Amino acid sequence: MIRRIDSRWMLLAMTFLTLVPLSRAQAQVAGDWQGVANIQGTDYHVIVHITAASDGTLGATLDSPELGATGIPTSGVTFKDSKFSMNVDAYHGVYTGTLSSDGAKITGVFAGDQDTPIEFTRVGTAVNPPAATPAATASIAGDWNGSLNAGGATLRLVVHITAAKDGTLTGTLDSLDQGLNGIPVNTVVLNGAKLSLTVDTVHGSYEGTVKADGSAIDGTWTQGQPMTLNLTRGAAKAAAAMPATPSDIDGTWTGALDVNGQTLHILLKVTNTADGLTAQLQSPDQSPIWLKANTLTRANGTLTASFTALQAEYSGKIAADLGSIDGTFSQGAGSLPLVLKRQK
Repeated sequence: MIRRIDSRWMLLAMTFLTLVPLSRAQAQVAGDWQGVANIQGTDYHVIVHITAASDGTLGATLDSPELGATGIPTSGVTFKDSKFSMNVDAYHGVYTGTLSSDGAKITGVFAGDQDTPIEFTRVGTAVNPPAATPAATASIAGDWNGSLNAGGATLRLVVHITAAKDGTLTGTLDSLDQGLNGIPVNTVVLNGAKLSLTVDTVHGSYEGTVKADGSAIDGTWTQGQPMTLNLTRGAAKAAAAMPATPSDIDGTWTGALDVNGQTLHILLKVTNTADGLTAQLQSPDQSPIWLKANTLTRANGTLTASFTALQAEYSGKIAADLGSIDGTFSQGAGSLPLVLKRQK
């Protein structure tokens, strides 16, 4: 009997990057948020600092510049099914809000002596960040590499920054040790010596200071919790596999999974190298990221690929005409049929 795969298992790019044991929910809501409370005609800015502990608990403190208050403690901080709540005992009230689908806003009400609507926006995620000058972008464009110590594992990262003629910056991110390439960087902002990046796919951000000689960037990667990430110029690369004569199954294979009524298209790219067959997996409906297979074997007409980061495996029988692979995609405790056909 084929057991169904819970759709949450097919989120290809939410938690690979740091191996920190944080839930997707924590990553969505952790960080700094700013809003305005209008009380009896007067606006009071409120800044919420939400932190996520490795054991799954959330904490938060509040600042109010107009009141000269910082680090106001909260209790009972929860986030589930897009609903966020915290008790603000100092002001005898509870704030309850809903996170927007794009993760950029929390809209809700502070219920105390009176109900006060407050909409919080994530600090530092402006939709249209100011463009750096062409002269400034020339100093930051290029490839930068560094390593994260995440949960006892070392992950090598490469940031690729490109500068347009008008000074606009764009970027992508690679995680070499996880086989993840081309992760989109949603915003790249250079303000003086300060570099800011946001990576929505993994709910991560980076803040760093460019050294005066332009040789390095010292900073912090935040994905639920902060971690030191210092970057130096150059693109550290994983050892490239030596090319080899293509095998009879080299190429891109396509198929689709039916996950609880949702269709997820799957691409499997097979390449022969001097060290043997390799493969990359992509779910284009979810992410542009290609994930490298940790192992790929072909024996007795069966192709088997494992993907440790996904806790997943694909195993299928190669058709005699080499036009399809009839198999099963397993992930976690569930499995589904997956027929792949060679892309022409």
